Amino acid sequence: MLTFVGSAITALYLRGPIERRLNQQSYSYLLNAALTAMDQGSPGETQSAFDRLVRRYPDREEGLLAFANYLEKTNRIAEADTLFQRAIECGPQQYGSLTQYARFLDGQENGTLRAIEVCRAYLSKNPQDSWAQLELGQRLLWNGRHVDAIAPLELAAREPSLSSLALRRLGEAYSAQGDFRQAIRVWQQALNEHSDITTLQILYDLASAHHKLGELNEAASLWEKHLEYFPHSYWAMSSLDKLYASTGNESARSRVESLLRVMRPASALNKLVHPFISLEGVTASADSITPGQTVTLDLFFVFLDSFSELEMPRVQFFVRSVEPSTESTTTVIESLPPRLGPSPCWRGDYSIQCFAVTFPSQLQPGAQELLMSLSPGAEAPVSLLKLNSRTSDVQSETSTSEQASRGEAQALLPSDSGALVSASKSAHSL
Repeated sequence: MLTFVGSAITALYLRGPIERRLNQQSYSYLLNAALTAMDQGSPGETQSAFDRLVRRYPDREEGLLAFANYLEKTNRIAEADTLFQRAIECGPQQYGSLTQYARFLDGQENGTLRAIEVCRAYLSKNPQDSWAQLELGQRLLWNGRHVDAIAPLELAAREPSLSSLALRRLGEAYSAQGDFRQAIRVWQQALNEHSDITTLQILYDLASAHHKLGELNEAASLWEKHLEYFPHSYWAMSSLDKLYASTGNESARSRVESLLRVMRPASALNKLVHPFISLEGVTASADSITPGQTVTLDLFFVFLDSFSELEMPRVQFFVRSVEPSTESTTTVIESLPPRLGPSPCWRGDYSIQCFAVTFPSQLQPGAQELLMSLSPGAEAPVSLLKLNSRTSDVQSETSTSEQASRGEAQALLPSDSGALVSASKSAHSL
């Protein structure tokens, strides 16, 4: 009896430590420990936690993906590749392992073609995965293999949650082959089955297909309808402008021209600053600057794909001297706001965005080049315009003159007027 009681007491005493030990070995505990260490910037603890996780749970897709993404961020590309491969071998994807691996391969040498082969190999084992069919179809389409893209896109379109995007891509595949009738049929099916704002973007493509078939009234009607939902569509306005010019409809063209005129910057650029964003031009509030001066810039963008709030890139400005006698160094300069916006921005939209940039107080006199970059975006900053930097003496003279004017104004006030409070407010609406 005493032995039984002693065993029971011992079991109760050990229960807590055993449960804690088991919890510390659980999948959720180890994954959370690794992610927490990563967020806290502790490389050693992160590596250790991920090592324990994948050693104890070698076939869990989510954990393998988290470790692979961490390795990619720390530039351990070969190890990341191995972990991504292990993730897609776990069976039908639950956490988008194939899509993430394909995205990873896009950044590697010959990665685009390899991503297509990885998709094919995965689908040979998981042919019912509609997401994988869509991934393969899109990649074949973007690689110019339009005929090959049709079969996987048709399979993806059978999944209701994917049919809108799959039908849009399927129409693009037919259109790229010159089969505009089939493209119209597919795009019209998408519009008949879906009424969300994303699907309605197809109106532009549908109008373009009718235009290529010479059906100008249908094209004009659909581009006009597209503008009802997407009033900032530069693509639709430009298309209508050309169509009305070709048909001699001057009154309709005049309306479109008045809108397009607003979109024309002082300095045209037409530069790709992001894989899906074109910088059409810039208008600056000044063509000469002094050290420490703040200048406002209106940047004219056209979006080549749709962007949500979370995807909007950050903006960074730079200045460098282009004087032959001065060493050329690129300096980051302060600016507001920090990123593009507001969102969402739809495919084909134009956006005029205002930024305030402040030049360094130690800016050298002479010709200066203003540059910008988006993150993520183009690999190198893009040149915006050239400005002439005046010496700070000019600024000092201006400052002295302003102080004298304020002194004269103060002298005119009654002696008992109290302290002079001045405030200035500036604002712009994006």
